[in-house]
Amino acid sequence: LGPADAHYEPVLAESRDPFGHVAFRGQAAAEKNTELLFSVDEVFLWRPDTPYLYELTVTLSDTEKQLDTRVIKTGFKEFKASGKRLLRNGDPFFLIGVCRHDLFGDQGHVMTEEQMRTDMRMIKEAGVNYVRLVHYQHHEKILEIADETGLLVSEEPGLWWSDVREKEIFEGSLEVLKRTVRRDRNHVSVGCWLSFNECFFTEEYLRAAAQVCRAEDPGRMVSGANCMDIPMTKKYFTECGFDFYTMHPYGAGWDRMEESAAQLNDKPLVFTEWGGYYVYDNPHLMREFIGKLTSMWRNPDDDLVVAGAALWCWAEVFEFNRYIPACRDGVLREGLVDRYRNPGMCLPVFREAYREGMKEPRDKRSLEIIGLQVPEGHYSPIPLSNGLEAEGQKAAWERMIEQAQKPIERFVFNERRLRVLKYGPVLPDEVKMLGELPVELTERPLVIDVHTPFSLNISSDADCLYLIGNVSMPSGFPIYGGYGEEMGILGVEYRDGEREEIPLRNGIEVCSACAWYGPSRINPRASEAPRVIYFINHMDREHYVVNCLCAETKTGKKVKRISLQVTKAEYNLLLYGITMRE
Repeated sequence: LGPADAHYEPVLAESRDPFGHVAFRGQAAAEKNTELLFSVDEVFLWRPDTPYLYELTVTLSDTEKQLDTRVIKTGFKEFKASGKRLLRNGDPFFLIGVCRHDLFGDQGHVMTEEQMRTDMRMIKEAGVNYVRLVHYQHHEKILEIADETGLLVSEEPGLWWSDVREKEIFEGSLEVLKRTVRRDRNHVSVGCWLSFNECFFTEEYLRAAAQVCRAEDPGRMVSGANCMDIPMTKKYFTECGFDFYTMHPYGAGWDRMEESAAQLNDKPLVFTEWGGYYVYDNPHLMREFIGKLTSMWRNPDDDLVVAGAALWCWAEVFEFNRYIPACRDGVLREGLVDRYRNPGMCLPVFREAYREGMKEPRDKRSLEIIGLQVPEGHYSPIPLSNGLEAEGQKAAWERMIEQAQKPIERFVFNERRLRVLKYGPVLPDEVKMLGELPVELTERPLVIDVHTPFSLNISSDADCLYLIGNVSMPSGFPIYGGYGEEMGILGVEYRDGEREEIPLRNGIEVCSACAWYGPSRINPRASEAPRVIYFINHMDREHYVVNCLCAETKTGKKVKRISLQVTKAEYNLLLYGITMRE
């Protein structure tokens, strides 16, 4: 503040919202460390699609003149970790990122403002919402442009395959990190601080880096850009208080991505680098990788989840100490654009693949009613919704799903051995008619197994019962069991005490519910129970069939009760509804 004995007027501060209206005006006593706290009503939050900025003016004066004025633009946002997700203003947010060097053409680190603006505009137009500013402090103008453009950024202290066990590197990098945080902490575009890039890190360095960042900027997350051993990453990132995991899962496939997500599974995981020469000028593989990343983002929390990814890299740069395939003629040729920002062949693929992958998932659940022709008569659907609440039904459903999730032994590759069961055999729409047959079907079927028989009181002059279901999940013809093998019994009890038993046989009255087996589509049929519904859940991975068994009862006799019993543990009989003809 100047001489200690000087007299200063109060520090004045004024903030204006994005539309020029005064959001706050106040003052505080001018002391060596002056703190001015204020609140703003009706805050306009900063988002990538609406990067609202507030202009804050702070003025220091003495009794005679104005001494200093600082004008900064800043904004309001919340960006934090929650479970496996990153939340932006409370909503799950996937980081669509690129890694950017502060270089252009043959100029080195002396880009013009026009070049900087063009660069960040092109990045934004590529569908990016996050720019990893690698691996050192970039020009402050880039931060201003990111604020205005709506691009989240992260910053680093200049470490690159460095040995932080060396005292000079340890202390020097922490000093650079501290100065970087102090310079840029008022920029709303900064989402987090990365304390290193691809270093043989130590526990001491990680703890010290986290402490530096939190001392200078307590509200932001801290991590590091990391390619080390996965168990080591989990141990030290957790013990040193990092907010999210990172990994650089380079490769021609995504085994390393899945391995990382499987083990680094108790906080968000960001791939702070991926791609490289594997996807350079390879649009097909680029699209496949982005499809994998976005599908992992959409996974439920109990599955493999990734919270964001930054492609290596945005633009080509000089690199003289590496060779093909990454580098040719002294240039790292792994960018979406060349060093003069001319687009490469994968730039439109990158943009389109992310645009498609980040759309709200299209409802690929479809329902085909095949229907049934029935004789004239009076038909009454029998509601089964209460049966779903019966004792044992929840356990029977879970046992059936567990059985269906067991690997199919005949297939070698894991992805071909496993069934996708995002929904299971749950009808996608309410069904009230099957052709000429009125029905009242439950979305989730009743599951009848050896532990959970089914019975229903009817007390009616029914001369025919239509059982809608008659499929077994997942076993049944042609997946499992011999043709004609008895797997259950339909029992009909009359008011006069007589009982009739109708066998349920594999491939005759019952078949498999699954119309997809391993990598192949199949066509399960029951010769005496025609198919009435074919439906698809979860895109092209869950295909199911529903049959209808017409069981005629003895003419002129009142049915008191019907029952369904499964006699072999391998079968799980599904029942969606019953209609009777009187």
